[in-house]
Amino acid sequence: EVHQMLEWGVNTLLRRQVDRFSTGVSIEMIIGHLIKGGGVVLSGEFRLKNRNLHHIVSLAGFVTDENEDITHFIIDDPYGDFRTDYQSQRGNNIRITRDEFMVIFNPTGNDEIKWGHLISIHFC
Repeated sequence: EVHQMLEWGVNTLLRRQVDRFSTGVSIEMIIGHLIKGGGVVLSGEFRLKNRNLHHIVSLAGFVTDENEDITHFIIDDPYGDFRTDYQSQRGNNIRITRDEFMVIFNPTGNDEIKWGHLISIHFC
């Protein structure tokens, strides 16, 4: 319910459809949206030393190899770096492997779809 409320709040305050949330966003849709300059906010479960944290982060980009296959995703996390159990508050441009991406972001373990907010590139 939090995600639908976030979508509603953003769209209501800006008086236009800026945020589109779905529990069935394909990886292809996510990548295509980033390439076009749109924003993507993802929901996931970060496994920390003493607990699991359900949390949302911004997807900032991705890295490809010489065959143009995605090897890493780049996230911006307002809490910091999850790999340090958030001891480091530097959360910009954290590289995660494709495998980590598939495990962390909801629904966990699903290589086909994720939960995501696709933020419009035409909101100004």
